[in-house]
Amino acid sequence: MNPDAKSVHADAQKTADTGARIFQAPGKKGAHALTNADKGLITLAVKCRLIPADQKNALIDTFEQKRRTRPDFTAEQLFKETQPLSDEDIEFLFAVRHHLEMKMLDKKFGELGVANRFVQAKSVKKALDIQSTIFKESNQSKLIGDILLENQEISKADKAAILLTQDRIKEDLLSEAMNDIAVSKMDKISLNMRFGAIAIKKQFISIDQLNQALRVQEKKAEETRAKPYLGLVLKELFGLEEQKLSRILQIQKEMEKKRLSLEQALDRYNSETSINKRIAQRFEYRFSKNKLAAYLIQVKPGYEDLLLPDLKNWLYSIGIIWGICPDKEIKAFIDQNRLGNEIKIARGRAPEKGKDGRMEFYFDTQFIASGAEQEADLLPMVKKGDALAKQIPPQNGIPGKDVSGFSLTPAPSAPAFLNCGQARGSFHGRR
Repeated sequence: MNPDAKSVHADAQKTADTGARIFQAPGKKGAHALTNADKGLITLAVKCRLIPADQKNALIDTFEQKRRTRPDFTAEQLFKETQPLSDEDIEFLFAVRHHLEMKMLDKKFGELGVANRFVQAKSVKKALDIQSTIFKESNQSKLIGDILLENQEISKADKAAILLTQDRIKEDLLSEAMNDIAVSKMDKISLNMRFGAIAIKKQFISIDQLNQALRVQEKKAEETRAKPYLGLVLKELFGLEEQKLSRILQIQKEMEKKRLSLEQALDRYNSETSINKRIAQRFEYRFSKNKLAAYLIQVKPGYEDLLLPDLKNWLYSIGIIWGICPDKEIKAFIDQNRLGNEIKIARGRAPEKGKDGRMEFYFDTQFIASGAEQEADLLPMVKKGDALAKQIPPQNGIPGKDVSGFSLTPAPSAPAFLNCGQARGSFHGRR
């Protein structure tokens, strides 16, 4: 490795984190021209500062000359023969390329997961950050699905469904992935029946053989508490050839992809995202300090029709989900299409304070005896056990709700207290 290896590799890792597929730059046409992969690898080495930029064209010329006499000559052989890179640098360069390829696929994995509500967007971002950290520390790449699964932020079935949609499951692991997709007992039965239907349609097995295999599968499930894959059972019982098993799995994979329709959900999600971006350019929004009101103001003219459901979806995405004003008012606001126009788009409900506790007295609390009344023995008299007052408990208030749908707690109601004065007495219970 060259003397400035640490800084060079640090720059290479930054390049890897960008996810730019520079290793797939267009190549020249012709029998001896660089392939996209070869030219991309040379470009990647320059981007990573493993090779000076002024050497790039010379290396490409040398490569093309070598290819005229050696059609199978590769960029890796070029690096080794011309020795611009050490073996360690070459190994690192391929690690960066692999990381870039995987990162692009994993970003799509995250998009599919979010669009189908398998995983939260913040969890995907966190996993991609962890992935970058792992590569920086070890030059090793770890799949986003494995990171999310370890963090218990995606299910095994959902992970398998996304990988299946992306065609990222190796053929020898396809049967295991199919089994992972089926979560419930009913899912597994349905998966079995689809597999069996394909096998029978292709005349690889008979109906009787399928029924026998299903009975054996159930028996093994009872004994081991793990249901074996139907294809493996058929292979053991009736010698289903590996080639035929692989064919069934490939057909079933395409069936499962259509059934799952993850790509369609992503298309809808991307469409909603695009619409949301256009709406966000057209309007600005603000909340009142207590979030009991939200306002929209038009800051750009609208040159295309804006549908009410699309605006409501956008409002939901920015956290305005409760107390939205009537559709008639919103439609009138949209139809005006006037810069600077503002509408109170949502109104929250303020919390209502309850009633404080109070004392209800059974005598005149304002009575003041005169001297004559005292001498005439006309003072109000009570005897032991007489009720003098009643304590009325406080009444709770009514919670409110802000425009984001969060509950607002009312101010607490205070209880009433009775303090004894100079007179002797006692207060038992509420009376």
